[in-house]
Amino acid sequence: MRFICRHQWLMVAGIVFLLTLTLGAQEWYDHYDNARDLIAESKWEAAIRELQLAVSKKTNPQTKAETTTLRYITYVPYYWLGVAYYNLGEYQKARENFRKSYDYWGVIKNTRFAQSIKTYLALVEKQVSLSDSLQQLTRTLEDSLRRSQGKIARLQRQIAELSRKSTSSSPTENPLKKRFEQGLREFVAGNYRAALASFRWVQAQAPHYPDIRNWIRRAQLELERLGKPPEPSPPSPDTVVVQVPVPVSGAPPSIGFKLEESIFRSDSILISGTVKDDIG
Repeated sequence: MRFICRHQWLMVAGIVFLLTLTLGAQEWYDHYDNARDLIAESKWEAAIRELQLAVSKKTNPQTKAETTTLRYITYVPYYWLGVAYYNLGEYQKARENFRKSYDYWGVIKNTRFAQSIKTYLALVEKQVSLSDSLQQLTRTLEDSLRRSQGKIARLQRQIAELSRKSTSSSPTENPLKKRFEQGLREFVAGNYRAALASFRWVQAQAPHYPDIRNWIRRAQLELERLGKPPEPSPPSPDTVVVQVPVPVSGAPPSIGFKLEESIFRSDSILISGTVKDDIG
């Protein structure tokens, strides 16, 4: 008799334990209901966790999904996952879930969510496209920045090398050196017109100054690239053209040029030279 009572007590305890486990375990619709409540409170991350649990227990959407409590609900977890990811700014994941809703369009098209999915998907596609464009622009700018940094580094090395070479220059070369280095600094700073003016000044003073023609050309190319064509190089201020009437006979007038006496067939001649040239 004691054995039978003990056996019955164990059976009752087991049934109670199983009922406790059954009542304590959440079904897919419990997670789905929890997610809907969290979405209403804009708790997107927590809602995503609940929706993922619901999907792990019931994968396919359904318009009249029956629960164990004899309720019928519209089960569209991928739609709500898309909404949650969209509000978190994770547009790639939002697009993935909205598109997954389209895989069940035969179910979704008869619900009030059909038009919303189309609207959200259009917005997501636009955001993803914009995001891709911004990423591409960012990569382009980063590449341009790296190239510019490399260019500046090479220019700085060239400036250092030129400065080193000119260390032993005579004092008379210092103005040329200073103006040339000023041009280099303007070039590195992007002031190509000022740089060109300095390089031209150096060339006017010393036509064979090392590498001056190359730097003038580089400054001109940069101005052309920016749509700012360089001004034409001005004529040398030392060059003059003098037209002096000379009689057919007799000594020519004294104008700072030494001319030999001769007979000319014309009543005037064209003499050219420089102010510094007093030989003729």
